[in-house]
Amino acid sequence: IDLSEMAKGVIKSFEERFPTRKIITNIQEGVMFFAEPLLMQMLLQNLLDNANKYAPVDTSIDISLKANDQELLLQVKDQGIGIPSAEKERIFDKFYRVARQDNKDIEGFGIGLSYVKRVCVWHKWNVSVRNNDDKGITVSIQINKNDYE
Repeated sequence: IDLSEMAKGVIKSFEERFPTRKIITNIQEGVMFFAEPLLMQMLLQNLLDNANKYAPVDTSIDISLKANDQELLLQVKDQGIGIPSAEKERIFDKFYRVARQDNKDIEGFGIGLSYVKRVCVWHKWNVSVRNNDDKGITVSIQINKNDYE
């Protein structure tokens, strides 16, 4: 699939659903790799939806896609509430949601990042999350070139 074009399509659809949310993109053109298109599309949608849920509406969501001779790197960065260090590994568990006062009104069932993790495990991709220096999180999916050619 052409992941660059797919990402642009998912972003366009997201912007139509959430026209006030600012999306900053850094999408490398022509990133081709082998993956199930529907799974990849849903993975991208889940990452954007999760960032949208946990970040204030007046902040941006950054999405980047880069590839080189060794790897492909997809990242989604928000400016939301972040994740306590002790909770980072559990956020990929099915139905798990961080129990905090500042997210009690956020709707969801805790399956979005679980889905992302499952797709990554099936494909032998590395998925990680880190808190940003300022605020929010960055979810990164790293795919070794040997795993997508």
